[in-house]
Amino acid sequence: MSGSRLQRSLTVHPGKTFNAAAFAFGTFALSSTPSLFPSIVLTTVLLLQARAFLRRSFAGLHIAFLLLNLSLATTLANYSASTTALSTVGSSLGFSFLRSLATSIAALIPILISTSLNPQFKSSWLRLTFFPAVWTLTWSVICRVSPTGRLGSWTPLYGIEGYRWILPFTGLSGIDFITAFWAVVASESIGNWVQGSRPTDDEVWGDVDDYDRVTNGSPQHAIAAEETGDRHTDEPVGETSNSNAHGVAEVHRRSHAEKSTKSLVSAVLLLISLTIPSFYLFNLPLPPYSQNTESRVIWPKRKGYHR
Repeated sequence: MSGSRLQRSLTVHPGKTFNAAAFAFGTFALSSTPSLFPSIVLTTVLLLQARAFLRRSFAGLHIAFLLLNLSLATTLANYSASTTALSTVGSSLGFSFLRSLATSIAALIPILISTSLNPQFKSSWLRLTFFPAVWTLTWSVICRVSPTGRLGSWTPLYGIEGYRWILPFTGLSGIDFITAFWAVVASESIGNWVQGSRPTDDEVWGDVDDYDRVTNGSPQHAIAAEETGDRHTDEPVGETSNSNAHGVAEVHRRSHAEKSTKSLVSAVLLLISLTIPSFYLFNLPLPPYSQNTESRVIWPKRKGYHR
């Protein structure tokens, strides 16, 4: 029952659900020391929200409200540190809000680019890796141009123990890629779960998939009817070709869903396997009392006293 209620809230009231989730997780993920898990959840919510509203009317209004929402969440997350940044509390909060607005715009750019271009990619792996690549490139460029470096960026600094071993090879850009990769896998999984097997759900999410392209009266409509060759003489031509097109679209949708599921499972296994080297390559210091710790007491030297 809870799952169906959540599914209904995501499809019937996506604006309220996504905005509330973005603000809630933003207060945890957008602090001065972001953590990996809240950052993944927040990026997942933003990907789903962009997917739901980007191709709808008033998309600009939704984006403006989302920027305001993220900026307020970031300002609240850094409230204690912001109040003492400048001479007055008002100026400190105002500067913090403007800085938060700038970082929110920077974060939404790769999300909007990926959401716009992803439906055009036929390869499932290209759909999964395009956003992490754009996300990593965006933050790398911003951190090189910004005079404050990664201060204020969305790069996780805590909770990355499983992927800490890649830092000597990729730096924090590797953590950005891992974060975005987890987020796109989670958003695709949630999107597939919400849409289920109902093609009409694509209207809720704002996507136009192959089902619509096949059944909208385009040339594929007639081609599909010709290739099936299952036309009855006593049935109108329009109804026959329409049913055949629906059948072809259903087969194509199921085939695409199977490929997408296999790619998602492979991506999850890959992300989990990347944590295995951390158990062998990242050496922690020995505990103060163990079999491998040398027990040695250094006594202070005193004049006229020998031990």
